[in-house]
Amino acid sequence: MTAFGIVKFLHVVSVAFWLGGIALLAFFLRDAMMTKQIDQMNHVLERAQHWNLVMFVPTSVIVLLTGVIMMMTVDGHKPSWLLAKERFGSLFVILFILFVVFNGRKTLAKVKFKGFGDEKTVRILKYYIAFLIISLICMVILIFFVTVK
Repeated sequence: MTAFGIVKFLHVVSVAFWLGGIALLAFFLRDAMMTKQIDQMNHVLERAQHWNLVMFVPTSVIVLLTGVIMMMTVDGHKPSWLLAKERFGSLFVILFILFVVFNGRKTLAKVKFKGFGDEKTVRILKYYIAFLIISLICMVILIFFVTVK
């Protein structure tokens, strides 16, 4: 197996973990929010913050690094679809990391601190879930364009 093959394997596996983890987190948060049980919601929020820092940030960094490594190995003129994927994908990963690190912790802490009876708190959590779903849609669109070329 070549070095490019290993990097490509790491890239695909990291994208799969990242995509599946985001989907799972969005469903867990939505289900916990709908149950209205404070103990369950607190547990889910603690796990969500843990997953953000332990799973999503490292896998997204691996996706970014392996993507950059693979792009550097492409010789000659790059096709326009590859340039678009490279730029959109890299920008998406960087924005995702920044949002998860800076806004995710603050959002989940605010929801946990204020409680779940407040309508504003529920709205904040719904926005966070919407962000996760939008990021899933963006990832699926990006994967579609990469595979279809």
